[in-house]
Amino acid sequence: MRLSDLVEEFLLDCRSRRLSLKTVTWYQNNLRYFRDWLSAEGYPDRVSSLTLSHARRYSQYLSERTARKGTFVPTGVQRGAYALIESDKPLSANTVAGYLRTLKIFSRWLAAEEQGYVQCDMLARLKLPRRPQTHQEPLTTREIEEILAGYNLRHPIGARDFAILLTYLGTGLRATELINLLLEDVHVDEGYLRVRAGKGNKTRAVNLPPEAGRAILRYAQHFRPPTEEAHLFVTRTGSALTYNGIKMVMRRARQKSGIDRLHTHLLRHSFSVTALSNGMDLMTLKETLGHADIRTTSGYLSMSEQQLIQQQRKVNPLANVRLLKAIRKRA
Repeated sequence: MRLSDLVEEFLLDCRSRRLSLKTVTWYQNNLRYFRDWLSAEGYPDRVSSLTLSHARRYSQYLSERTARKGTFVPTGVQRGAYALIESDKPLSANTVAGYLRTLKIFSRWLAAEEQGYVQCDMLARLKLPRRPQTHQEPLTTREIEEILAGYNLRHPIGARDFAILLTYLGTGLRATELINLLLEDVHVDEGYLRVRAGKGNKTRAVNLPPEAGRAILRYAQHFRPPTEEAHLFVTRTGSALTYNGIKMVMRRARQKSGIDRLHTHLLRHSFSVTALSNGMDLMTLKETLGHADIRTTSGYLSMSEQQLIQQQRKVNPLANVRLLKAIRKRA
């Protein structure tokens, strides 16, 4: 059978299981990259090309490949066209692991009893690259103040972006959850949001801080353009805000604040670490973030470096130890 046909069936099955659009698109792109590599290497578009040997060679290729970055290229118009160009940085271990994990999921799907296209999981022994245990510092109070400062709250885009950032920082929503918020999901008076488009299509209620609620109310009542669109956050023309629109919001915030490490997940990460530091228990945070597995939530247990130092200073193991008195050496 043609490998490309099986990929399409796999993606159709993912959609029928109501996986998020972002996840399905991620699978689609990763599998397309693998099929492009097979074609470039001269392998046929057949399921027999999905072997452990080929996957290991593909893994080696990814480890030697450089990452692509987005930029605007001149096209004769004022802004140019957005395009991806090669950089001099190698793909991160997390990115390589993502490409290979998709292959393993696809291989396991092919061998599942429901499909039975192959007799066994060909990539069960494919090892993923070791991912570095990096510690991501949450945003400090000063950094948050710098991110939120300087917005023109009398301008539609300024009021909208300000409300988006406060919603992120105050609720810890995912990017896809924020852009899918409907007007009817926002309950400012009661102080909560109804998240209907969560990961795995799980509905949950999330507390809405009054600061974020006021920003949303100001935007919705005074600056949201007249439109039949049901989504809360819209473009200046009244259409629903997309994920690319959120990336533009983050880009403007980075340029304005000078905080280059700012991105959507850092806002979610900062919310989670702050919530745990202020006394929220792990199970409550799990439900707040919409995690299916508490092991995912436990990744936020690490303190910021400053919090860690403060806690360590409370316990001095040398406090009650009698030490020799320092004697000055004679000249």
